[in-house]
Amino acid sequence: MTAAKPAQPIPGSMASSEALAAVVVAKYCDALPLYRLTDIFARGGLEITRGTLANWCIKSAELLSPLIAAMKKHLLAQSTLCADETTIQVLDEKDRTAQQKSYM
Repeated sequence: MTAAKPAQPIPGSMASSEALAAVVVAKYCDALPLYRLTDIFARGGLEITRGTLANWCIKSAELLSPLIAAMKKHLLAQSTLCADETTIQVLDEKDRTAQQKSYM
C-alpha cells in the first residue's frame, strides 16, 4: 500500500510548501530577482518559468494572509516599532525612476 499524497498548498501545482518558502525567501529576504532563480533552477535541471515563480509568490501571500493579518494587528498594538530600511533598486516601478530609493 502507498500513502496518499499530501495536499498541495496550491491545488494543481507541483510546488511543495518547502519550494514555496524557498522562492519567497530568495525573492523577498535575499532580494534575488525571479529571472536569477530560474537560472539557478535551470542549472540543476529544473525548468520553471518566471511567471510560475511569480504566481507562487502571489499564491503564497494569499495562503499567508491570516498570519500577516495577525502579525499586523500585533505590531500596530505596540507603542514603538523598528524597521530595516535597507534600500533596493527597482527598475520598473510605477511613477518612480530606477534611481529612486525603494524599500521592501
